[in-house]
Amino acid sequence: MSCTPMLWPQRRERWRRRWVAASLAAILTAALLVADSDPAIAKHGPPDGASTSRPSQDAGSAAGRHHKVAGDETAAEGSIPPGNPPLPPGAEGVVGRERLAPDPGDSLEQCRPCPTGTTPQLPPRDAAPVDEGAVTLTPGAAPSGYVEGRSRELPETRTATSTTFVNPDGTKTLRMYSGPAFARDVAGNMVPMDTQVQRRDDGRLRPQTCHSPHSQPTQR
Repeated sequence: MSCTPMLWPQRRERWRRRWVAASLAAILTAALLVADSDPAIAKHGPPDGASTSRPSQDAGSAAGRHHKVAGDETAAEGSIPPGNPPLPPGAEGVVGRERLAPDPGDSLEQCRPCPTGTTPQLPPRDAAPVDEGAVTLTPGAAPSGYVEGRSRELPETRTATSTTFVNPDGTKTLRMYSGPAFARDVAGNMVPMDTQVQRRDDGRLRPQTCHSPHSQPTQR
């Protein structure tokens, strides 16, 4: 005797409709999964330089080839194939060989005939072009005011916080300090301050040249 259950006609029809509906839902779901998820790509295609097909590469073969090669064939110069590398579709003029710029030449002297303390001047821009190696800068006007190494100090004008310099052009420059910079020595002259201590005849320690007259006794 068979164990297959008996279905009434109405139940059998209801079961068949459910089976058909489930099958249609599965087919529609599968169709949506394989469809393109980006409508822009499906309508306009991939961007420049891109492709929807996967790349392929030939495996190559060593059949019929020698196992020994000359050193010239493996040198660095011969390892680069001739011509520019192949460009992907839609990327014309984007990829190319590296452009090498020549090294700059040796720098020239700033001013060959310029005297010490003068400012060199470049040739005028509208001057006729000349050879780079023949370019010679001309001396400009002498600097005015204080010039380091050329201005002369007047020691007799020193105060505790200032001093005066005579410049090459005849002018004078007053240099002022935020605190004491000069003090009188044993002879009464204004000299730069020196805070190094020294032992005096009375055994007390006192800075060699200091604005303060105080001294410090030594410990015995």
